[in-house]
Amino acid sequence: MVPAPDLSSSRRRFLTAGLFAFAGLLTGAAIPGGEKPRAKDFTLRLTDGRALGAKGFFFHDAYHSIRVLDLMPEPGKYAGFAAAMEEAGAVAGINGGFFTPEAEPLGLMVTDGRATGALRSSALTSGVWIRTPRVLLLLRVAEFRARRGALEPTQLIQSGPFLVDGGNPVAGLEPTQSRPRSLVVHDMRHRWMLIQTPSVTLAALGEALAREGAVPDVPVVRALNLDGGNSCGWFVAAGNHGRRASSPPLRRVRNAVAIVPK
Repeated sequence: MVPAPDLSSSRRRFLTAGLFAFAGLLTGAAIPGGEKPRAKDFTLRLTDGRALGAKGFFFHDAYHSIRVLDLMPEPGKYAGFAAAMEEAGAVAGINGGFFTPEAEPLGLMVTDGRATGALRSSALTSGVWIRTPRVLLLLRVAEFRARRGALEPTQLIQSGPFLVDGGNPVAGLEPTQSRPRSLVVHDMRHRWMLIQTPSVTLAALGEALAREGAVPDVPVVRALNLDGGNSCGWFVAAGNHGRRASSPPLRRVRNAVAIVPK
């Protein structure tokens, strides 16, 4: 019989704690209070002094991830926004990326491992929000291309433009056209927030998001714009993360992003 290795007591305690923590995740142990998913309305301060009321939904990717919902899986068939969220078991959700007049995804979409469309490089498809078997990521298209073979995405939505990158507002954003906005922000660690705002320009939104403390609970390192205007859709399930809220898009959209338990 091979003798057991001689582990120090401190190392044994560390390994034991790690195993219990991992087991807790597998068995659905309570999420720490500060990391619980939650709806949070807040005020976004624009650089010209105006206050913009925003809806937010916070989640931590140790406990929740995304599922991309194809709302038009067959020609002529449309899954209702709220109904699709509820069927997916979502705690929250938001509309997804842009699409063509023929309702085809503008760029790549991956739903439960099934790819539709093709990867594009343009302002409206400059980023990918991606779930792999191990991590949830917000990447530039070039970053995704360089790592695509290793990532094996199970869920992916392509959209754009980036509003904030590296904690700084992205240069060259459109400064004149105001419309309602949907977006996702990330601290490039584990904290995320879905956000929806009233009408604002992309340039003003990028500047506002890059201000220190602009978004509660999430230091904004990256922010990606999603489809907006009449495509804006919002969903929060009833529960301890907020009261049920559902604002479906004013037109049929091709896809949406559900926040689901891991």
